[in-house]
Amino acid sequence: MNDEGDSLKDEIELIKCMYPEIKIKDHSDELLEGVLDVCMEADTSIMVQYGDQAIDIDELPYNKVHFVIEKCYYPDYNKSLEWKIQSPWLTDEDCSKIRELMISEFQEMSNEVGSPLIYLLLDTLSHRALSTLTTRNNHNDKRIYDCKDAGQWEKFQHLKSDFETYQQLYENYRCCICIEDKKGFDMVRLPCSSHLLCKDCTKEYYHAMIHEGRIESIRCPECDYKPRDLSSFKSFDELKTYLFLPAIPYDFFSGLLNDKDVERYKTLHIQEAFMKLAQYSPYSCVRCPSCENWCAKDDLDEQMVCCNSCEMVFCFDCLHAWHGKYNSCGTRVAIDLKYVEEYADECTTPQRKRELEIKFGKRMMELELDSYLADRMFEMFLEDKNSGTTKCPGCQTVIEKSEGCNKMKCTVCLKYFCFLCRAMLHQQDPYAHYNDPFSPCMGKLFEGMPGTEQI
Repeated sequence: MNDEGDSLKDEIELIKCMYPEIKIKDHSDELLEGVLDVCMEADTSIMVQYGDQAIDIDELPYNKVHFVIEKCYYPDYNKSLEWKIQSPWLTDEDCSKIRELMISEFQEMSNEVGSPLIYLLLDTLSHRALSTLTTRNNHNDKRIYDCKDAGQWEKFQHLKSDFETYQQLYENYRCCICIEDKKGFDMVRLPCSSHLLCKDCTKEYYHAMIHEGRIESIRCPECDYKPRDLSSFKSFDELKTYLFLPAIPYDFFSGLLNDKDVERYKTLHIQEAFMKLAQYSPYSCVRCPSCENWCAKDDLDEQMVCCNSCEMVFCFDCLHAWHGKYNSCGTRVAIDLKYVEEYADECTTPQRKRELEIKFGKRMMELELDSYLADRMFEMFLEDKNSGTTKCPGCQTVIEKSEGCNKMKCTVCLKYFCFLCRAMLHQQDPYAHYNDPFSPCMGKLFEGMPGTEQI
């Protein structure tokens, strides 16, 4: 009896080493009780079938084995061991087949001292029980398990999903920052779904990025990143969505970082998005004149802006309270002339014109184009010698000559100049220009005056 007791104690110590999660209760000198979740495995993958549906499962976990040992009969299987198994997927028929397997496995076992009864029970359930419940498919070498009804099939589906989650929690992963292998429950899967960081590195890395204001770096450190060309978007809405959608959502850091870091990340990301938007599309956003909060237009051609913070409604151009679209106040931002000329050019493709409309707004481009064309037509009119109109070379004031000689005096800057060549004339002797033999206007003081054609 002493040898049997020592043998049982030795086996219990061995079992605890092999299965640290096992729960053992030594009630008295007569009984010993144990509970362990056993994962059943086969020598190959298992295909679970129900009708024409099938799923592949590598292991079947969550099989709770409860056993009781009567110490005085140990290691006699028939007399000393009572056991039962509880499983979400095993049927009564399956349990009966497993019991028959156990009887077959242990029928030759006597009560010899040193026989590892508990180990053999757990090992048989883990590695050989599934062979009894399945058949081998000769075509793909898989083990086939046929579900008995729809309820069991649904349990297997849940089991597969739960097991995949379980595997992720207990599988080893390598953190790309500290290069250490850790269990899944110590890792954080990034929104890209392809890479993981350990919790400590996640906290330290992103806290540093937020603290330093490096918002562009708050993304997966493993994924390749190349900023997108803002001119490639087909609409203003797509452009805004791209800029204001963070690579890592704000709520991803809830529970990982402190609330102050999360709020700072959100604030800095929005500010950076507005700065990029304002630089690329100057007519798209503006700071509220009341609360200084950034406001973005929904329509680039709309002058009226409503602040989401203080609810002030104001004019984008003059930044005063909204005065109605028919009360003109000018434009606050000028479009660079090169863009207007490109928009006016007949060789510019429709796609490029659409890019300019997304950047500045279709209405603003058309207004600037109208103004540009009007200026060009006016310049052409001024260049026409028969127009009787020119610009003062000093202050650029437009001056019309209705009569008199070609010596002109600007009524704004009071400078003298020549109507023919627009040269500035000497203030004390403006007529010297017409008497100088080296002047292109020599003798042309009265040229162009009515009645002087024959002189």
